[in-house]
Amino acid sequence: MQNFGITKNIFKEFLVEKLSTKKPYDKAKFKQVIKTLKENKVLKKQFNVYTNIENLVENDDVNIYEYINENMSLFNGISKNQITEANKEFNDLVNEFVGDFKVDSDKNELYEAIDFLICNRSSEGSLNKRAAKKIYIKEYVKANKIIEKSTTEPVPLNMLSKIMVDKFNRKYESLDESEKLMIKSLMENTSEAKLNAFKAMVNECVGVVDSLMEDADDDLKTKLSLTKVKLNEMTFDESNFTDSMSKLVSLKNNLMS
Repeated sequence: MQNFGITKNIFKEFLVEKLSTKKPYDKAKFKQVIKTLKENKVLKKQFNVYTNIENLVENDDVNIYEYINENMSLFNGISKNQITEANKEFNDLVNEFVGDFKVDSDKNELYEAIDFLICNRSSEGSLNKRAAKKIYIKEYVKANKIIEKSTTEPVPLNMLSKIMVDKFNRKYESLDESEKLMIKSLMENTSEAKLNAFKAMVNECVGVVDSLMEDADDDLKTKLSLTKVKLNEMTFDESNFTDSMSKLVSLKNNLMS
């Protein structure tokens, strides 16, 4: 059975592919995967730990090892059987959702290292291998940065480089800006990127509503006002990010059609 990180990555890439090509996908199965991730405490912890380590940028060895240990401590009191059962449920749901979709990832070794640390507690027989896995993660984290030679203020690490942006725009040139924003935030996979994308999308929808209200009759203006109120009342929920963004993109497109 493949580990949580590999399955999570397949799920993310499948969704990005469907959104970028505007091909349909089973929304009921998608919602079931999201619901399970949100409600199963073992899966939720794993999602947070994999994301934490995957996105960590740090140069100090001591800080990195401490961060790894802190993340692994979240699984104290959770048995290997519980993790195995939760991962089987997640794998089954994702496999049913994506079918025979496959993706190559250069992060599989990282995912294997994290999985080993989560599933194998410290013992006399596991110490050497656990140490090797931590060293691998440390080297990944230290290399996990964008190197920019510049005399000006460095580019924030969660931004895409110019080359990545160009490639992204060529690949997804058929999408509108709202859809590109959603996919970029999924690819960056940071809380900050998702929050910024969510706020930007809400503001875009409010802007469209405001422009429509200028020439609307009283009945339509009332309906648009209610829509605006609901938009302004929306709050960011990272666990429900993809579903919320899909609804916002759909709302914007419907308003503009």
